[in-house]
Amino acid sequence: MKHCKALFLLLTFLVVSSIIINISTKEAIYTRSQVDSIVAELIKQIDDRLQTKVDTLTKAEVAKLVTDNELLDLKIKEAANEKLDILQSEHDALISQHLTIIGLVITLLTAIVGILVPLYYNRQNEQRLKKAEKAAKEAKASQLFAQAVNDIYNMPEAIIDLYSQAIELKSDYADAYNNRGLLKYNLKNFDGALADYNKAIELKPDFSEAYNNRGLLKFTMKDIDGAIDDYKEAIRLKPNFTVAYNNRGILKKEKGDLDGALADYAKAKELKPDYADVYLNRGTLKNDMGDKEGALSDYNRAIRLKPNDAEIYYNRGELKYDMGDHDGALKDYEEAIELNPNFAKAYNNRAYTLLKSAKSNETDTLQIALQDVNMAIKLDGNNFNFYETKGEIYLVLNEYYAAITSFKQAINLNGKDIDSYKYRAICYRKLAEEEQDAGKKKYLIAKAEEDENTVEELQ
Repeated sequence: MKHCKALFLLLTFLVVSSIIINISTKEAIYTRSQVDSIVAELIKQIDDRLQTKVDTLTKAEVAKLVTDNELLDLKIKEAANEKLDILQSEHDALISQHLTIIGLVITLLTAIVGILVPLYYNRQNEQRLKKAEKAAKEAKASQLFAQAVNDIYNMPEAIIDLYSQAIELKSDYADAYNNRGLLKYNLKNFDGALADYNKAIELKPDFSEAYNNRGLLKFTMKDIDGAIDDYKEAIRLKPNFTVAYNNRGILKKEKGDLDGALADYAKAKELKPDYADVYLNRGTLKNDMGDKEGALSDYNRAIRLKPNDAEIYYNRGELKYDMGDHDGALKDYEEAIELNPNFAKAYNNRAYTLLKSAKSNETDTLQIALQDVNMAIKLDGNNFNFYETKGEIYLVLNEYYAAITSFKQAINLNGKDIDSYKYRAICYRKLAEEEQDAGKKKYLIAKAEEDENTVEELQ
């Protein structure tokens, strides 16, 4: 822009200089015309005066006056010509000066143009090069992003690396930050996931999916209010966001707002009538509210919509157990395990159902239950409920020391597990009843009383 202004000023100066020369030339021509006019007027006046006196003069005097008049006329013309020569000389000098200035200006202009034109084209080339480089980087970033999205068989860390490469090439790639945050969340890198979601929202403030994902993360991090705020914002940005309504319903249930949760599930169902997850979650809510039949209806609908979801079968199995349908519960747990062989809770619940449905002499059934609970513990050794179930099986099998060991492991994982204290106390008393040694019997009774006192304190 600055270069264009400079060129404009120089061209303006050149035009003004031409106008000045043109005016000066016109002035010189006008001055010469004036001189010729004055000389003619003087001669005319002299002739007039001479004419008035011719009648009174002699021929000799007339001849002399005519001669003098011719000489005077000649001198006047010479003086006029001399003046004209001076004016012409000044005019030529003025034109020469202006031509010199114009020549300098043209030379300067040519030099400047010779400098500015290459600079202009260099700048244009630099801009085009930068645009081309940026386009190439963005294209590569998009390629890496697509590769990461479609690379479902690779390890999460490798896919994260693809997103990181895309972000390095395109620092404002909000979608890449969001997707990388999802992977970090799945790897339980919650701080890293939160940083990525925050960046995605910073780059794209109307990114409803990022708000929804951050809401799920905050829920996992026990920030229920923060999660609800994120789901609320996601819904504000995208009023037909079915998943956000469903997720917010889960959180409202957690906070005890059961009516609010039902309203969110109803909205999600309205937006997407075939959304299996909303029937699953509403079924769980209805179960908690005591509406067993309503819960069963929702679970049945969810399974029809999503027949390969182990979680739905598991939930329906729990409901059927609570409704006294142990055979139905066992079938649902078996289906859940078939769909997901690593479903630890399904193994535990099937073991517990076998335990509660078996008779005391059905040792084969109890052994199967023991196998199931051992599988659950193998898959997840940090769940105190599994050890409690195992202890109860050993208790029914009258293997009291093995039961005490299992209940102790449950208590180590959860010091407030009342049932484990209660059942361990029963084991101590059973052993005390069988013990013949008075000292050992007293010790076992004391241990039982200690656990019973703990149960009273925890209740």
